[in-house]
Amino acid sequence: MEKEFPAGTRFGSITYSSVSSMLKTILYAGFITWKGNLYPGKHEAIIPYETFQKVQSIMKRRRIDDPQRLSSFQHTTILGGIVFCGYCGARYFCKNNSASKKQHIVQKYYTCYSRGKSNKNMIRDPNCRNKSWNVKKLDAVILEEISKLNLSRDFASYENAPDNSERIASITSALSATDKKLEKLIDLYTSDTIPVQILNERVAKLNAEKETLESELDTLQNAPVPDLSTEKANEILDGFQAVLDSNDHDLLRNFIRSLIDSIIIRGEDIEIHWKFTVF
Repeated sequence: MEKEFPAGTRFGSITYSSVSSMLKTILYAGFITWKGNLYPGKHEAIIPYETFQKVQSIMKRRRIDDPQRLSSFQHTTILGGIVFCGYCGARYFCKNNSASKKQHIVQKYYTCYSRGKSNKNMIRDPNCRNKSWNVKKLDAVILEEISKLNLSRDFASYENAPDNSERIASITSALSATDKKLEKLIDLYTSDTIPVQILNERVAKLNAEKETLESELDTLQNAPVPDLSTEKANEILDGFQAVLDSNDHDLLRNFIRSLIDSIIIRGEDIEIHWKFTVF
């Protein structure tokens, strides 16, 4: 199919998304939709309506049984499903860009859903302009980091992971105290014992302090929890070279996911959240 319609033409290449879209299009079953209602079309159906219904049931069942199974992002990149925007929090997806229409050259990029706007349900901030990364370049960066780790084996097990509980308790207490200060300022203002200008200055200062504390608290509470022991991590890394030599796309993707919880992109900065503590 790709020889008949090469990537970069107006037909593009056959992808999971395009096939999924065709399977969900009821037009092929002889019907049309108008304002949310279904009507028989005047065109000839390509497939029986009963077959279309069976396909929808199968696809729905697969989504329920294994929601990750039919992810186009996972099926087309080795970092599928674990790359996120560090600014808006949206997931990254694989987007094809035609670098040269004449030569039919297509470059693949990891792109923030908020920036790519290919799926409105995945947008977190429509104004996000985080960097899109060339798939080959980002893949190479991550594989290089795994290679370094494979050579150094410099990691700690779950038991040696840092304990943030005391700091979390301290921040929670500080936030509670800040809220009480804000309430007191409002009480002073309503009783006409503090000028509005001073009120605004103090409230702004307290809100800034509160925002800083909340940001740190969010980081600590959402920090990846190491779930690999030293023994298990070593066992996984022992197979790194064999996985690379296999040239098996799915095997490599699963290998990466066994070591990495998530990858956070902030422009040129790449932050890897491992499934164990790296130091």
